[in-house]
Amino acid sequence: MNWYKLQPILNIAKHSKSIQDFSHNIITNPILDKIAFGFDDNEIQTVHPIDINLIYNDLDNVLQEIQQSNLTEIEWAKTINLQEPVDLDFKNNQFQLQDGHHRYYAAKLLNTPLKANVSIKDNPITKLGFQNYDQFLNDIYKQANLNNTIQDEANKYETLKDFENNYEILYHGGSENIIGEKLVLGGRTPGEVTKENLGKGQDYGGIFFTPEKEFAQTFSHYSPSGIGKVHSFAVKTNNLFDQNNPKHTEKLKNFIGKYYPNEDNEMVEFTFQMYDFVFPKFPNGKRYMDWATFEPNLLETMGFEGAIVIENYDHEDGHLYSYVLFTGGQESPHWKVNENQSLSDIYNTKNVQANNANNMNWFKNANNTYSKIIS
Repeated sequence: MNWYKLQPILNIAKHSKSIQDFSHNIITNPILDKIAFGFDDNEIQTVHPIDINLIYNDLDNVLQEIQQSNLTEIEWAKTINLQEPVDLDFKNNQFQLQDGHHRYYAAKLLNTPLKANVSIKDNPITKLGFQNYDQFLNDIYKQANLNNTIQDEANKYETLKDFENNYEILYHGGSENIIGEKLVLGGRTPGEVTKENLGKGQDYGGIFFTPEKEFAQTFSHYSPSGIGKVHSFAVKTNNLFDQNNPKHTEKLKNFIGKYYPNEDNEMVEFTFQMYDFVFPKFPNGKRYMDWATFEPNLLETMGFEGAIVIENYDHEDGHLYSYVLFTGGQESPHWKVNENQSLSDIYNTKNVQANNANNMNWFKNANNTYSKIIS
């Protein structure tokens, strides 16, 4: 894939808050056609007649008119107004004439290019090398945000409230040292710790976080390295399955009868019996999903990046929840932050950096103005 060519699209994806936001931003932007075909529907194009295909041979009337004019073909051609654009479709990688046969034939006789309104019928997604729109969205968004810092994420939001609606500070107990900003899945086998996998834990369906710092401390006691610690992470939580969200539970129920890939990558049907297992009904008539019943492959197929599941039913303040992300590594939406660092601290750092950049730009502009004055 030519990522350099796709850089303008990657920039749009990088500044989009989600794949859905990216889809909205790109579908209304002519840059997609521009990169795929070199032009878009909104511009008057200049096309030479030699590059225009006649799908239907509708030149009989034109030839008859020339004959009746008593002019030579060149003399007749010079009487035609070529300033008015012809209408073309761009289909099957070629320009096809839809309207303007007189202008087309006159320009062909004069060997001169035409102005044209072009309607693009070809698919820019497949032209760029993607199989379908979903693959395009996922691959572009993933590539654009591959090396994002939490500051890059904060920069996408206009207000602190918007940022706080999409992220939470959560805790993860594990080894004393975490290599890099991200946790990974399947980083080690039980009891084995090396320099390469230090800080990379086992996964039971995903990477687990908790809003309770004391609870995270429990897991740091079991660090295979013998020395544990609780680490703070900024975690994107706006696309996690939440059993307390009626829209999410309704979406799960409506998935009954549909298929998803299991751990062996075999397509299996999500039956009511499976629904009753992953989201069982309790004697109080309510359904709950906990760390032992949730099915990552199912929820990921439904479009969720993770889940909020019950860790303990008998917590002093009600249920104790764990937050699970289904992916690890660079693609996973979590970032290690400093201890006691808040979302407000992260967001305000963005504003400080923006102000510093503005001040630097002001200084450069002022310096350029001064240079012009004294030169």
